[in-house]
Amino acid sequence: MMVLLSRLLPNPKLETSVLAISLNTSATIYMIPLELSAAASTRASNELGAGRPRAASLAVCVTVFMVATEGILSGTVMILSRKFWGYFYSKDE
Repeated sequence: MMVLLSRLLPNPKLETSVLAISLNTSATIYMIPLELSAAASTRASNELGAGRPRAASLAVCVTVFMVATEGILSGTVMILSRKFWGYFYSKDE
């Protein structure tokens, strides 16, 4: 739907390219916390099943710390590289 609506903008080809870059980047960055959360859920379930609630709590705390750190780092990298991020995909200006 967004691609269809982009034709109303002044430069539809450029706007569609920017949209594709933004969506690909956000999807890639979203996958890291998703995978860490799935692994932590499995680890916490195994620890709880083994009767070790403190180990399960530690696994969840470590995962939350890792996801927060990844979010801060990826956000910082995206903000710092906003001037040349598009050039990784295309040489157009």
